Amino acid sequence: MAALLSSHYFFEINYISLHRKIIIVFMYRYLLFFVVSIFFQSCNNQEKGSSSKIEFHILHARDKLAYIETIPYSDESRIIIDSVKIGSGDFKCILKVENYEERPFLLRVSGTDIRINFINDVPEIVINADIIRPDSFTIEKSPANKLLKDFFIGQSKMIEDGKKAGDEIKQLIEQGEKSTRYDSLVAVVNKVLKNYFSFVKSFADTVSSPGVFLAIYNTVDFGKDYAGLDKFINRASNRFPKHTRIQKLKNETLEFVKIFEEEYEVGQLLPSIQLKDTSGYSYNTAFTKGKYVFLDIWATWNGNYLKYDNAKLEAKSKFNSDHFEIVSIGLEPEIEIWKKYIRRKKLKWTQLVDEKVWNGTVQRTLKIDSIPFNFLLNPEGRILRKAIPADSVVSVLSEYIRQ
Repeated sequence: MAALLSSHYFFEINYISLHRKIIIVFMYRYLLFFVVSIFFQSCNNQEKGSSSKIEFHILHARDKLAYIETIPYSDESRIIIDSVKIGSGDFKCILKVENYEERPFLLRVSGTDIRINFINDVPEIVINADIIRPDSFTIEKSPANKLLKDFFIGQSKMIEDGKKAGDEIKQLIEQGEKSTRYDSLVAVVNKVLKNYFSFVKSFADTVSSPGVFLAIYNTVDFGKDYAGLDKFINRASNRFPKHTRIQKLKNETLEFVKIFEEEYEVGQLLPSIQLKDTSGYSYNTAFTKGKYVFLDIWATWNGNYLKYDNAKLEAKSKFNSDHFEIVSIGLEPEIEIWKKYIRRKKLKWTQLVDEKVWNGTVQRTLKIDSIPFNFLLNPEGRILRKAIPADSVVSVLSEYIRQ
């Protein structure tokens, strides 16, 4: 599990299938390009209340607006902290980040694909960009830029090895071949993932820039090692004792860890939960009392949910709605993507959404730490079974519910 589960895109490595591992290799290839652009370490960390002047050279952006925005954490809102209208020609403009601790920011230009992530690690930063080639920007006068660029170039080579193995595995699966070569390729993918996360964890645990730490902490995976997560965030807190965002992050993480000191077991009453449905109306799971309920938590961004779709569709058609109901809860930061998937797959049962994902009501109330996850509840709301595998859903339901 990620260092603090506030990110919309974290990876549950301890529970992923081979298919999911392959997907992760692909995803991290793209993550690297984001990471290379965002992480800049400073030898002189910016203290609270310090300022950075951003000298922004931008081509082909006449009469457009340049903005600097905060990148929100947890319950923060996105804030535009400076903006300027771009003149004609090869234009240079000045923007400022004032009275902020060192942290990641976003520089964007209206009506273009320019979206440059940077950290206010030094008093003066130069950024060069061209809207015709939005991915070809450069950032100067930031001491950590070269360090981190070199770091992720090395990591990209490792990820590329994993991608090649993943591509070949996909071909073997499509061809229906399970050979010795297949097993060796799986071993390559597993090794790449293990080495990658080990490296990221070590880097995050020693980096001296609070801005870099904030940018990468959510890519660190601890699975169910809550004791390890506890020690990790406390070490970060001790490294940056005056950084208010990191101190808040520590408190949030420790609160998260505390949630999982206990989990709901078979025989216990599962608390009801209130969320919005696809129409935007509030729905309380207490409404299902009096029926057997299959309550499942999923997300469109987690590939493992796919194998549950057929099981739920079969259960919906097989069991009498007078005695049985399905309630699905999507942990979805992008509601429209969630709605489109439900419509396309014709999932015609109660669908609820928690936009806050791992910072939301579901995680804190139901105490789940991985998805997909599910509970089978009796008419009183007590847990009969939990974490039922996809291929066992219908047979398990048949043990309790009349058709």
